[in-house]
Formats: sequence, C-alpha cells, structure tokens
Amino acid sequence: MILNRLDPVAQSFIVEEPAYITKVDLFFATKDDNIPVFLQLRKIVDNRPSQEVLPFSSTVIPADDVNESDNANVATTVTFSSPVFVDTGEYALTLGSDSKSYTAYVSELNGTDTLSGRRISEQPLVGSLFLSENLKLFQPDLFQDLKVNIYRAKFRIFNSRSS
Repeated sequence: MILNRLDPVAQSFIVEEPAYITKVDLFFATKDDNIPVFLQLRKIVDNRPSQEVLPFSSTVIPADDVNESDNANVATTVTFSSPVFVDTGEYALTLGSDSKSYTAYVSELNGTDTLSGRRISEQPLVGSLFLSENLKLFQPDLFQDLKVNIYRAKFRIFNSRSS
C-alpha cells in the first residue's frame, strides 16, 4: 500500500538496549521534482511522537536524492551526519514534506506484500504508524507500518598494548 499525505507521518519503534542509529532506508513510490522531504527521530511521550527531536537526526533529503520504485524494492538511504544515540525506550521516525507528491510504502495487515505477493499476516514492526494533521497531534493507525530499515552502529574494541 502507498501512503500520500501533506502532513507528516511517524513510525514508532522500540529500542531494547542503547544504540547509535547511523542510517535508515526509506521506500518511496513517487516524489516531487523539486521540493525535499524531511526525516527526524523523535522521542515517544505519552504513547505519541513528541516535539523533542533527537540531536543529529533532523535531515533534509533533496528531491534528487529520493529513489522511486514500482514495488518498494529500491531504498532511499539516509545517513545521519553523526550517529544518533537512542537509549532504551520508544522512538518515532518522522517523515514529511511540503509537497503532496511524495508517497511512501507502508505494509497493511491482511494486505498483499508488493515484492512477494504474499498476504501480510502480522505487523512487521513492533510499533505503530502515526498520522498527523498539524506536526503536533499524531493519531495511531494500528494496521499499518511504514516500510523502513533502521541501522545501528556496531563497535569493535581493540586492545592496544605498549611495549
């Protein structure tokens, strides 16, 4: 299914252990030729996306950098300027634009997967898709989730020994 809105959407997700988010993949069916789309990570407060944007997470994606696809198989990868720290808890990935030309892919419970053709029998994310009318008040849609991949940093610890 494709979601087209002028007002922003937010997909909540749960963080079970502290992490640094480095990038996200978004999936668009259509885009505007000139107007960009924005992405922010926000804290969830009282079971709704808050106005609190996490440091380093606010990103504007130029229209030329947005990839489109017929079946949600081509990602638009957005790498944050610096890894974004998320502690244990619930957060929201917020997506919006000043253009109605953007359409993002969502999965809908009991809908059909555009890649496999199979019926969607369970929610792919532990979270909710929130729709907004004004950037402040978000209402959940319990049967849809934004198609997104969220990446976190992996760290390696090296021992350095002096001789």
